[in-house]
Amino acid sequence: MEKFAELYTRPKGDVFASADTAFILAFSVIMLNTDLHNPSIKPEKRMTVESFIRNNRGISVDGGDLLDAFFESFFRRIESKPFTLKEDDDAREKAKKVSMRDTFFALQERKFFGTSAEEQKREKFKKEQQEDIMSASEQLFKSRPKGRDKMAWVCVI
Repeated sequence: MEKFAELYTRPKGDVFASADTAFILAFSVIMLNTDLHNPSIKPEKRMTVESFIRNNRGISVDGGDLLDAFFESFFRRIESKPFTLKEDDDAREKAKKVSMRDTFFALQERKFFGTSAEEQKREKFKKEQQEDIMSASEQLFKSRPKGRDKMAWVCVI
């Protein structure tokens, strides 16, 4: 990123007065892209235009500020079109195809063969457990004391 910043300031010295400014901005833009497009980050926690501008205050030479419109332009472009690596896009597409294919074959297998005996046993066992729990809960609820003794019964539990 340092070499990028150096090279970017040479032909565009009128935009960035120093390589440090270009370096900090490049890093900030990468972080913005991650913040706006990472599915792990909740929408209410995502960076806003105002917070992006605030985060980049004082990055110009001698602690100066770049124009707010400049940051807003970056923000809007990254918000509308995230940047990704071609390798990541290819890997996501491949994983999506594999997942869809596996799901399709699993559904076809179930249609053709039905569920296995082992799966049927598991389902039956789960259902029996749920019924036992419901029955025990119902019995416990029916046996609870009425009126005043209610608090004593709760303490026993």
